[in-house]
Amino acid sequence: MRGRETAAYVFLALGVGAKIYPVVLLPFLVIETWERGGRERVRRGLAWFVGVLAIMVYLIFAIALYLLPPTGMT
Repeated sequence: MRGRETAAYVFLALGVGAKIYPVVLLPFLVIETWERGGRERVRRGLAWFVGVLAIMVYLIFAIALYLLPPTGMT
């Protein structure tokens, strides 16, 4: 990773947002980050991961609600 933990967490969140199975890589990324930078870097990385994933989920639901007809699903 060489100091690019943030990018790794962001891209992993994008992968999890697209398909759930990349979440199996999260423990390995956390362990690697912990060994290289300690608790603070893990917290920062997980914050990026959760933030990007939350934005993706919010956007998906916002777009879906926007595209639904006003009367709802029939």
